[in-house]
Amino acid sequence: AAQRQERRVALRKYNSEIAYTDHAIGQLFAELKRLNLYDASMIVVFSDHGEEFREHGAIGHCKTVYHEVIRVPLIVKMPHQRRGRVVPGNFPLIDLYPSVLATLQIPARGLALRGDSVNFATLLRSADKPIYSATDSSAKCVTLGRWKYAECPRQATREFFDLATDPLEQRNILPTPPAIADRLIADFAAWDAANIRQQFLLLDTDAIRHRMQTLSPESSEQQTLIKQLQTLGYLQQ
Repeated sequence: AAQRQERRVALRKYNSEIAYTDHAIGQLFAELKRLNLYDASMIVVFSDHGEEFREHGAIGHCKTVYHEVIRVPLIVKMPHQRRGRVVPGNFPLIDLYPSVLATLQIPARGLALRGDSVNFATLLRSADKPIYSATDSSAKCVTLGRWKYAECPRQATREFFDLATDPLEQRNILPTPPAIADRLIADFAAWDAANIRQQFLLLDTDAIRHRMQTLSPESSEQQTLIKQLQTLGYLQQ
């Protein structure tokens, strides 16, 4: 009963945040239209992550890589676009920034971007690309179309899901997955090895701010924190 009440309270708060954000975006669009800028603008709306509400036992995010956390909306309005359409498949957010720059013909040299540039007019091809996700709690996964492989070394768990028949990820089909599992697990292992030195840095900004206040400006640790924040765009270089 306590968990159900906690979930209801969390969902009410989350829905309130969504309503506020929706209203704010509406105000932005209205102002762009008032200034006659909306039609010629390229507008991209997306979320950095979702939220889980006990679907797999946890509340919040950064704990797991189930789809309620990693599957987020992506809305793109191109300049002078008159009609919209729903594009099936998945698009990795790591490709979003370089794709926007390429679409706007802005050079990306020197930015050290890790994603690929994808033509927004041909987004369908992204459905065939493996999409990798990770958290700071060691949970990681790769999704390819209907198939998803996930593991969490900290909890010694490995899971394989068929999202077409099990979209809520309730049935782990390991240890007898289909043949494509070998490819997906091999792709995942290669990605994990290539990124072992560049693990995802999820910032607790309050904790970092407090830590920086306790360090002298000349300390090597503070200089390292400053460089990390600059790299991620939280501070100007």
